[in-house]
Amino acid sequence: MFKIFLIFIFYFFGSFFGTLGVRTPLNYKITDICNVTFIDQSFTYDGSEHSLFVQGELPPTYTVEYENNSQVKPGTYEVKAKFITNKKIYDTLTATMKIIKDGKYHDVLFLYEDGTSINKVVKHGECLNDIPKPNYKEGYIGVWQYDFKEPITEDLEVNIEYIPCTFEMTFNFGTHVEKQNISYGEEIKYPNADIFSYKINGWKYQGQPFNEKYYNYTYGITLDADLTFDRSVQGFDYLSSLGSADFSKIKEDGSISLEGESNVPFGKVYDKKWYVEFEVKYISSIDETIDEYPKIGIMYGNNPCHYDDNVSTSSFYYLDYTYYGVKGEWHRFGFVKSLDKRFDWNNSTKYNLGKYFYVNKYYKVGMLRNDNSYYLYFGNEDNYESIDVVTDKSFDNTANYVWVSGNLYNYSIRNGISLVGNEVDSKFNELNKKSKNNNLIKSNNLDYCIITNCK
Repeated sequence: MFKIFLIFIFYFFGSFFGTLGVRTPLNYKITDICNVTFIDQSFTYDGSEHSLFVQGELPPTYTVEYENNSQVKPGTYEVKAKFITNKKIYDTLTATMKIIKDGKYHDVLFLYEDGTSINKVVKHGECLNDIPKPNYKEGYIGVWQYDFKEPITEDLEVNIEYIPCTFEMTFNFGTHVEKQNISYGEEIKYPNADIFSYKINGWKYQGQPFNEKYYNYTYGITLDADLTFDRSVQGFDYLSSLGSADFSKIKEDGSISLEGESNVPFGKVYDKKWYVEFEVKYISSIDETIDEYPKIGIMYGNNPCHYDDNVSTSSFYYLDYTYYGVKGEWHRFGFVKSLDKRFDWNNSTKYNLGKYFYVNKYYKVGMLRNDNSYYLYFGNEDNYESIDVVTDKSFDNTANYVWVSGNLYNYSIRNGISLVGNEVDSKFNELNKKSKNNNLIKSNNLDYCIITNCK
């Protein structure tokens, strides 16, 4: 205590005695006036912060400030401890701190594209779990170029690889869909294959024309084809069909296989003057356990593409597959009308073909309407002529729809034709030129050719 007391006394006279060359309290080291030490120290690198500290008890008015202390990285550091009293530095001690990297811990330096980095330290042989996230980049997934499931055994510098996001685009044709995986920034490859009977004008998203300029490709979407029906491609309106047909499986020749009861409308036919035509082929041997009443033909009515026993008026020209127990051939045509809201099968008219028409061969079936007269055609390219005609007053003054209707186990149709109005005249002028034995002649009271030898 006496030593400290003298220090405070002489402190106020230090300037005077100092000029005389006398040692004063201001010339004493901090270690002369109190029992403190500041020693060198070494640490093992482990990624944590290391520091040096003064040991011992300071006088009441003294504090310590450190310079170059609190280090993490391996290296040798000179650390200063500054002793402050009355807001002035009284003395300074220096010690050396060493942080030694001995291989027990490793650095994993994550390098970002903007030049910044994040360092993680992991114990040798262990896996790093605290992995920083790559920076967000629209349309891309950032992936660190290292498999962090593997243990770390050395220092690493890891870069980011940005992988374009892949999104599923669905193109809805109405009859079927096509899917396409598109990477961010990649040009959309729009399907250019038109559906039979339709032309694709463009694509719509949620009912509006799709503009890829405003699509950011951050999620998959479904585009709907903007379609226009075109009878010049094929007369079938596949989009409105009923039954089990998969119209995405249309073959190159335009044919499609059907099973069971299916109805395929002739597109855009709703008129009092029309002509429709298609080709049909029974693909396999008939199985009466499946097809008890196998029929295929043309149905027309006041309800598009199907009949409803409760509300519809319909008529059906049908090709009957078996007759008199003989299998494997087409044998007759029949005509049946709805009567009291049901088809009157018992009173249907029948016309025997008189010759066999075998399976696995296409035959043409056609029907012509002019007001209340309906002409039925059957045959092949070389012998295609009318075999029946009826007057059906069910639609005296009204238009009707027309469609292919069938109930067969396995058959194929193709080459649909649907004509209305003036289109009918052109077609029958062609038939007139191709006819044999003058079966087709020009009628005096109609604008198109009719058959003279019909019943």
